[in-house]
Amino acid sequence: MAQGGCTTTEVQDIQFLGIKWQDGCRQIPMDVMNKITAMSPPTNKIETQAFLGTLCFWRMHIPGYSQIVKPLYEVTRKKNAFTWGPEQRQAFEQIKEEIVHAVALGSVETGQDTKNLFCTVAGDNGPTWSLWQKAPGETRGRPLGFWSRAYKDSEASYTPTEKERAGCSRVKFLLLIMPLMLPGVNGLH
Repeated sequence: MAQGGCTTTEVQDIQFLGIKWQDGCRQIPMDVMNKITAMSPPTNKIETQAFLGTLCFWRMHIPGYSQIVKPLYEVTRKKNAFTWGPEQRQAFEQIKEEIVHAVALGSVETGQDTKNLFCTVAGDNGPTWSLWQKAPGETRGRPLGFWSRAYKDSEASYTPTEKERAGCSRVKFLLLIMPLMLPGVNGLH
């Protein structure tokens, strides 16, 4: 079984537009992982933006992506001077490690008996969402994608209930755009 719970009876390995499809799962190609993990720490805002831009394409594979890279985004803000400190260094190393262990994402299955499950969590550092699918005959579901965002400064002091409410507003948006992002995903449970 491939990472992320993807299975198939026929092994097929295809790379198209930079995305690797193996055993019915969308994966980050090894050469991309190697290039990202070999990158040196950025020395200015533009290099940090370039690094984040490279990662952004693969963010759906990394649970909690936004919370991990928040310190990197902080140094790219116009009002902030570029200061590479321990927090940025730790985030930079952690996201490179997460890329190596990125989750393989399943392909979208359609059908009346296919179950779609949308999960939400309002964590300490920000809300996260994931979409899972379980087709008939599968023993466990497979992830289709992970989304997250870091709390804004004011949201960090919210109560757990307020954090859940803030996360729910984003869920409404995700549910609206989900059919555009993942055609075939209609009914959620």
